[in-house]
Amino acid sequence: MKNLLGIFILFFYSSMLFSQVNFELDFSFEKIDPDDELTNLQLFDYNDDGVEEIAAGFWNENENLMRVIVYSDEGSIIEDFTQSISYYNTPGKSFIFKSNDLENYVLITEHSTDLPNLYLHIYDMGSNVLIDSLNFEEFDLTRFIEINSILKTSIDNIDYFFIGANAGCFVPYDDFHTYIYKFSFVNDNINYVCKMQDCGLEQVKYGEEYIFTSGNHISSTGGAWLSVCSEYYFKKITNEINSSTINLYEYSGSFDYTNPITFYHYPSNFIILSKNNSTTAIHVIHFLSTDTDNGVSTYFVAFNSDSCEIIWNSTLSFIGNGTISSSSTISVNGEEYYIIYFKSSNFEIRDIITGNIIHHQNSPIASFAIKRKSDGELLFFVEQEDETGYDVYVLDGEIQVSVDNYQLPMTSYQLSNYPNPFNPETKISFSIAGSEDNKQRVSISVFNIRGQKVKTLVDKAIIPGRYSVIWNSKDQNGKPVSSSIYFYKLDIDGKTINSKKMLLLK
Repeated sequence: MKNLLGIFILFFYSSMLFSQVNFELDFSFEKIDPDDELTNLQLFDYNDDGVEEIAAGFWNENENLMRVIVYSDEGSIIEDFTQSISYYNTPGKSFIFKSNDLENYVLITEHSTDLPNLYLHIYDMGSNVLIDSLNFEEFDLTRFIEINSILKTSIDNIDYFFIGANAGCFVPYDDFHTYIYKFSFVNDNINYVCKMQDCGLEQVKYGEEYIFTSGNHISSTGGAWLSVCSEYYFKKITNEINSSTINLYEYSGSFDYTNPITFYHYPSNFIILSKNNSTTAIHVIHFLSTDTDNGVSTYFVAFNSDSCEIIWNSTLSFIGNGTISSSSTISVNGEEYYIIYFKSSNFEIRDIITGNIIHHQNSPIASFAIKRKSDGELLFFVEQEDETGYDVYVLDGEIQVSVDNYQLPMTSYQLSNYPNPFNPETKISFSIAGSEDNKQRVSISVFNIRGQKVKTLVDKAIIPGRYSVIWNSKDQNGKPVSSSIYFYKLDIDGKTINSKKMLLLK
């Protein structure tokens, strides 16, 4: 009964509160050398004391070396690992992990500047002793361009590294793909496992079964980059020994480098917004599309990771069409199904299940990365103005936003339910605008708090008018669902128009 009361209070509490989102400085950490360039960030329990430290990877071009510095949660240096690389190679990224004997190991990656060679080195972090190295040669390609991401998983106590990289060929025309190269680390030996094409720009782990990743393919079809085609992909990868990929979404466009340059829906800034996601099955991507006739458009697309279906898509944003610098899932009103993303000095918060924008504002910080600690707290990383170090901010209090203040434009499509809360039935009423001779494809669906579809109540073409449908608190298979908050969503011709929250109390 206490749980039901808690749900009831939370439901109405979230309908009353509204506040500005504020941040407070938690701590700062400095570079060892001002010329060090940050390559990656990790949260990692280096001392096995239950407190996560910050592991920062750096590249120093002047000294031709890579550093991995472990900072305490107060900003002091705990460990400094430095390793020189070949002058003929380009630095990649680093990754700290624990070996089976619980020692701290670090993976260092680099690639040849003009050959298709990828180099992996694993060191004991404390002793600086090399454990193993691998020179992987990609015979099908001309050379590697950049290492984008590293993600680690484990299967049967064997570590697997998913290394995302750009690579390609220059003949007969320039043709580049992103790839994930998968390697195992067992008995202190690095071994190549497999590769996956058109993925690896970003990687986000969801549970222990899947990895979500973005990727792209860029090709010059006219020679000398006179005509360029770009394709972006969003895929799901199975976390098994021989991983397979499932294509969820793709978007392509091109430009002609003529006078004037002409763009045809050319995509860019293709990123996964739902980072640090551990509570909902929905993942959200964002990208920009540039077209000479229509200008720059911004796109948001959400997927159910279980069913692989598109949940909603939107082109609405109140903070412009600029590049998103960082993003993460975030708690609002004590609920975890929201995302926050920064564009320059602004940020926006969006409901991950419905796609509704619930808040946007000018930001006192310009975050370039957001990491979630194991206790759920978010760390917002900001580069210092003199570029000698970084400030780490946290939220100043919990975020409370009223659903009555959702910052969305009004539409002529109405959606409501009564009673609310309800048990066991509620009537969902909706109205469709337009002329009577224009049928529209209407869908009314119910989702649970994890973003999983519970039941489709309406899915047909109807003429404009007022309608209603009863939901009897049963799922698609006719089984009663439990007391909880549910969402119902109105789609018109495949586009999400509105969504609302309802509470089942048994």
